[in-house]
Amino acid sequence: MKKWSTRPSGRSWQSFRRGSIQGTGNREQGTGNREQVTGNKQRTTSNEQRTTNHEQRTTNHEQRIWNTHLK
Repeated sequence: MKKWSTRPSGRSWQSFRRGSIQGTGNREQGTGNREQVTGNKQRTTSNEQRTTNHEQRTTNHEQRIWNTHLK
């Protein structure tokens, strides 16, 4: 009877620990999702800056060709 009484208490303790860990994990996932949303906005702005830099590089390349034609 003593062994039988210790086994369900151990299982309930493990299940309680798992439930508490999952609860905190879900909260961390919720904050992580918010951070991912803000990270996506930053990625879109960085992509726009990359496109503008690419346009500036193309204009610089055209200026170099134009300078060679003037020479």
